[in-house]
Amino acid sequence: MKPLMALARDQAIEVTEGKELIDRAVLAGRDKQLDQAIELVTQARSVLSASFREHLSRHAGELEGEIGVARKLGADVAMASRYLAELRRASSEGDFQGSLAFGERIRTELQPHTGRYKESGRRIAELQSLIADAEVVYVDTSSARKLLTDANHAFGRMDYDAVESLTQKGTDSIVGAIPARIEDELRKGKELLVEAKMRGAKISGPITALKAATRSLKASRYIDALREIKQFKQEMRAL
Repeated sequence: MKPLMALARDQAIEVTEGKELIDRAVLAGRDKQLDQAIELVTQARSVLSASFREHLSRHAGELEGEIGVARKLGADVAMASRYLAELRRASSEGDFQGSLAFGERIRTELQPHTGRYKESGRRIAELQSLIADAEVVYVDTSSARKLLTDANHAFGRMDYDAVESLTQKGTDSIVGAIPARIEDELRKGKELLVEAKMRGAKISGPITALKAATRSLKASRYIDALREIKQFKQEMRAL
């Protein structure tokens, strides 16, 4: 079970339930309840296998979409398609390590053709995240949202130059407004910390986040500062 658990962690697959079952199996084994221990290990393997298959099913779907993009771009995707079939076969047979290996082969096969597709998707996701973070401190994101919509349309028609340009403009429209908002949030944050301290609350977490935001602002790392202010607000709500 240890290799399966380690592989699951490497792939950021949820293992909490499986680990709890394994821990219970260990305790049962110590108490010489061998039948129960074997049953718990079997359950743990079943739970982990189901999590792997769900993960690999999503992975296969993503790769299938990437193969489709490569096909539209005129690439020969015969080998990638064969690897995809092998990925699904290996997953169904419980060979999760082999399934993941076929996934890596597909990515290597497609990289020359879909590199900009993936980069454009990353840019769009980053702008979406930045908009969400900026709205926490009341930055006007209306322009960035319009640019994000345009970038999504450009992505749909595979105009990756346009995606790069639009997402950069969207990012710039937010970043320019961040310093003033962060300074205001830092001032308010210090006042909130004083009030929390007077109530006897433990404020080490919020202080750490606020100090990090201050350092980032001074270093002109405005996006980092924005995320750290968001973390500060989360820490304060948890008090």
